[in-house]
Amino acid sequence: MSYVLITGTTSGLGREFARIFAQNGYNIVA
Repeated sequence: MSYVLITGTTSGLGREFARIFAQNGYNIVA
């Protein structure tokens, strides 16, 4: 189980990164 920490997930590039990582099975810590 992999985790990724992403800041600025409310909009823009951070939100897109969070969406892509989530689709690929990562657990998001925002």
